[in-house]
Amino acid sequence: MKTTQLSARLLVLLPLVLTACAPPPAVQPVAPAETPAAVQPATSAQTPAAVQPATSAQTPAAVQPATSAQTPAAVQPVTSAQTPATVQPVTSAQTPATVQPVTSAQTPTAAQPVASAQTPTAAQPVASAQTPAAAQPVAPAVIPAAVQPAASAVIPASVDLSRPAVIGASATAGFGLDGVNLTKALCLELGLETEAAFDGGRLGFFLSPEGIGESLVQDAAAFQPSAVIALDYLFWFAYGNLGGADERQAMLERGLAFLDGLGVPTLVSTLPDMKASIGKMLSASMVPDGETLARLNAVIRSWAADRQDVYLFDLPALMDHLKSRRPIQLAARAWPVDDAVSYIQEDQLHPTRIGLSFVTCALLDELMPGREVDPPALGLALDELALELEAASAAGGN
Repeated sequence: MKTTQLSARLLVLLPLVLTACAPPPAVQPVAPAETPAAVQPATSAQTPAAVQPATSAQTPAAVQPATSAQTPAAVQPVTSAQTPATVQPVTSAQTPATVQPVTSAQTPTAAQPVASAQTPTAAQPVASAQTPAAAQPVAPAVIPAAVQPAASAVIPASVDLSRPAVIGASATAGFGLDGVNLTKALCLELGLETEAAFDGGRLGFFLSPEGIGESLVQDAAAFQPSAVIALDYLFWFAYGNLGGADERQAMLERGLAFLDGLGVPTLVSTLPDMKASIGKMLSASMVPDGETLARLNAVIRSWAADRQDVYLFDLPALMDHLKSRRPIQLAARAWPVDDAVSYIQEDQLHPTRIGLSFVTCALLDELMPGREVDPPALGLALDELALELEAASAAGGN
């Protein structure tokens, strides 16, 4: 009986003992996290096979590292700076070839897109600065090819002085110059025979300005000149015992009307202030005051400005240089005025021979700009001419 009960208990306990002692079934271990095939784990961002780790973002195979973040291949456009493939490395973000965008600074093969800075190959343009493939540097300024430098100044055409008519008063006539006058000085400087010029300087112009002035214009027109030089022609239409400002202006306008009929290039001058000659050659009543003189010169300037063939000479400025001994600019050269030389005669009204040479050269500089002139040389030539005329006069008297 006891044996039977013991056997029954052993039969009950035996399966339990066998179950406890039996080995467990073959179970496969499960890794805590899965890693894509052939991808090596990285410390923070992941790098696909054959891609070397970078210091911040990572760069896939065959792409050179840049100084800032780089992105694996085939990445789609992102919001930050991108640079397409075939662009040389720059200081900003660079783009490796064929990397897929990812959600963080990861670079697995076929990784999902991220919000961080990536630079795909053939990426589309983005809002920030990009460098297109094979872009050439642009110069800061483009200079057109074969552009010639412009000239600093345009020289006006010269007036034809092959047959000049010279008309005027005593300064033109050469008062006190021993037979030398403006016409002869022009012919010397231009290399003309005296017969090629009309010599219309009149010492007695002041006696009848209207009568002499009108006849001179008619005679000059009959000469058929290439040009007319009327340097001091208007002087006695403004100076003299003519009355007040209105009377002087009316007289001046008559003189200008005479010149209107010439029809060839004509040089006239504004009126110099000759009050220094009062008590020497002129009386006070013959000289217009400063306000009237300015008014008369304004009339001359206006008349000249309305006519294309009229050249306005500034005789007052030239005389001011000669009297104050300041250099005179002629033919792109400053000619000194010698303190020891007299350019104006003692009457303070007429030029000396050297003064006339400066007047002549200044006229030519106005009418034939760019032409070489040499006032001192012309002055010496005029001195020699005066000696020749004096000798001829003496021989004729014998």
